[in-house]
Parts: sequence; C-alpha cells; structure tokens
Amino acid sequence: MPQRGAGLRLPAPQIPKPPFGRKRHPFFMYGMIRSQGEAIRRTLRPIVSLEDRLPEPPPRGKTILTGMGTSFHAALAAARAFNAVLGGDREAQAVAAFDLWENPGLVSGVSLAIAYSESATTWMTLRALEAFHGRRIPSILITAAKSAPAARRLARVLPTSGARESSWTHTASMTAALAASYALIARWAGRGIAAFDHLARLPVAVDEAVRGFERPMKEAASGFRGATKAVLLGSSFGEPVAREGALKLREAAGLGVATCGIEEFLHGFLPSVDARTVVMAVAESRAQLLRARQALAAARRVRAPTLLFDGTGESGLRGPLELSLPAVYAPFSAAAHVVPFQWLAYWLAVGKGRNPDVMALDRGPYFAARSSFGI
Repeated sequence: MPQRGAGLRLPAPQIPKPPFGRKRHPFFMYGMIRSQGEAIRRTLRPIVSLEDRLPEPPPRGKTILTGMGTSFHAALAAARAFNAVLGGDREAQAVAAFDLWENPGLVSGVSLAIAYSESATTWMTLRALEAFHGRRIPSILITAAKSAPAARRLARVLPTSGARESSWTHTASMTAALAASYALIARWAGRGIAAFDHLARLPVAVDEAVRGFERPMKEAASGFRGATKAVLLGSSFGEPVAREGALKLREAAGLGVATCGIEEFLHGFLPSVDARTVVMAVAESRAQLLRARQALAAARRVRAPTLLFDGTGESGLRGPLELSLPAVYAPFSAAAHVVPFQWLAYWLAVGKGRNPDVMALDRGPYFAARSSFGI
C-alpha cells in the first residue's frame, strides 16, 4: 500500500527577500499596527457600496475556510463568527490549507470555500483552491493583493484595502480580512451591512485597542524581557486571538510560545511553567474569566509572571495584572482583541534589539534555514 502523501509535489525552495529597510524604531510593523482601524474602514467602504454584487450566501451544507499562518488564524476566527451569527443548517469549519493538500477528500460535501492569503501566492492555499476548483465548489479568496492572476482563475477575489504588509510580521492583513469576512456574514444574515451595528463598531474598537494598549504593552514587554518562554491561553472566540498572538511573539520577538485552552491549562500544563515563563490569558466570557483567574493564580504560585486580558466588557475592580479589552460583539472580537499582542510582540522585539519585520532573517543561520524551503 503506498504511503499517504507519496508522490505529492512540494513547493520549491525560495531565497527570501525580507524588508530590511528599517534598523531602529519605528519599524515597518509599527506603522502597520497603527494603520489597522483605517484599513478596516477602507476595506468596508467598497464592500458596502457593492453589497448587491457580493457572492450569494451559502446554501445548506458545509463551508470550509482555509489559509496558513496568520491567514489560517483569520479563517479560524471567521469560522467561529460564521457559526455564531448564521448557525442553523449552515456549518463553517476552518481547515488548514496543508490538511486540504494532504487529504483532498476533505473537500467532499463542501458547498462553499473561503480562502485567505495576504499575497494570493501562498503555495498551499493555491493548492487548496485548485482542489475546490476541480470539484466545482464555489470559492472566495480574501486577499490584500490588488492583482492575483493565479488565484482569479480559481476563485472570486474579495480584496481588502490598506492591508498589504510592509512587515513580514503580519498585522493589518488579518484584521482587514476579518472585516471583509464579517461583512459577508452580515449580508448573509440578511441584516444589511451598513445597518449591522456590530460591524460599524469594529474599526472604533480597533482604534481604541491601538491607542490604548501601546503604552501598557510597552511596559509589560520591559518586565517580560527576561522570559525564556510563554504560554497564551484562549478558548472559543479567544482561541484565534491566542494563536495569532503567540505567532506574533514568535515571529517578531523570537520567543517560544505555546497555546492552549483555558481549562486545558489546568489539566497537566502547570509542571512546564516556572519563574521565566510568562502566562497570559484572553477571556471572552464570564466562565472563561473565572477559570482564567484561577489558572493564572496557580501560575503565580510557581512564580510565573501573568497577565489577563478581559474581553467580557463587564465592569468591576481589576488588579494590576488584569486589563480590559475594548467592548466589541463577541463573534467579531478577534479583530480588536489581537491588537495588544501585536504591541507586546513589537515592543518585546525592540527591547531585545531585534528587528520585528524580518523574522530573524538578518541572522545568517536563520536566513540559510529559511532559504531551504518554500511557502
């Protein structure tokens, strides 16, 4: 019997061309973080004006959302929103493009596919789109690329605006892609995009996060500089926030970060935590908040520094180790609540003397390693 994956073609190795244009603060990532509220507004304007030309809502059946890296985290957050707002007979599932490439049978029974790629050139995502195209499954590609010739023959392209990244540590491309996704969801819910108050609130909430979290995350980064690893907890709507926040900390600051669910942390994770492990949690519901407080209190007993991000919108006294996230509709919260982790990654990188734009590719061994594979 042939091995699974036998004969599959791999992407060719690539010589990377990272954005080496900045050598000190402000790096390109800084400007991209600050631009996110406007990127959302610029993305939504043409979508609202062309609402009648948007793709039709999916029929009953399964919708797959896919991508890789930050784009997959956008797919994960959008799938959670899709199920929360639409629900019923229409189910959305986020599946990494690699899994679709390895096992094309996963596309069986799918009525609609939505793919995410900032550049519209991600090799695995294009292979996933080819699989959808071959099965005649209607597909939408949400991308920051103004011209996407390879993708346009495979999918309907829904472009974002102001979200083409100047840093390789992506930020605005995710939040703008989520805004486009939420606009589709609002239309498919039959409420009208312009009239969907939760969507109108989104760029305001992102602006609040951008303005309100730079200073506290800069201060937190100073205190976390001696950390050797971190754990980021998130469940339900907080899971894509935790996963994307962890990726930013890895990419920009070179910090080894694990992620897990809030409850999962209490079931065996604690022995790996010590005084040089930062433990953070994002809570998007009352139950998550109560359990996260217990988890972080336990972490502090083994001398781990902690930080809790409260996205519940509840009022009440909070300690110095808890921060309130901007109030936003829970299914749409990822676009705003990821911002503090972007700031933390940025300022931790700057404090370590690292360029957050280039993923350590200004260091010879890392450049050589990255040159050995393609994406």
